[in-house]
Amino acid sequence: MITALEPSFTVAEREKFDKLSSFSFVHYWNGNGEARTMPNKLLFKGNRIYENILVKLVEGDIKQSSGELFAVYLKLGHVNLLAKDFAKALSAYQKAYNLDADRFWRDPSAYFGLGLVYFHFRAFSMFVFSFSFNDI
Repeated sequence: MITALEPSFTVAEREKFDKLSSFSFVHYWNGNGEARTMPNKLLFKGNRIYENILVKLVEGDIKQSSGELFAVYLKLGHVNLLAKDFAKALSAYQKAYNLDADRFWRDPSAYFGLGLVYFHFRAFSMFVFSFSFNDI
């Protein structure tokens, strides 16, 4: 029987990962559009860990864990944005938004990340909307 090992963070990796958000996008990518090697390893590991958490939450009672589910989707949105997987980032941000729209718009990193994704896909009207949301 083959068992898969779930990745885990070291203490230093956990601290770095917890600080990641869409605001880290500029620091993650240099002027040539190339990622820095070490942060990519952290993104890959974090993505695997959070996708495993997501599976466990979805298999459980979603109504009880909607707040936690929101946080996981939001973090996956940030991680996928930083990894330049814009389709996955868009999906994660939309799922977080659908779980709790009010909480989503109260988090600047959420609508900033969503705006960057819209900008990437050249959905400029949605991009402008996400950066001009003033009904907070």
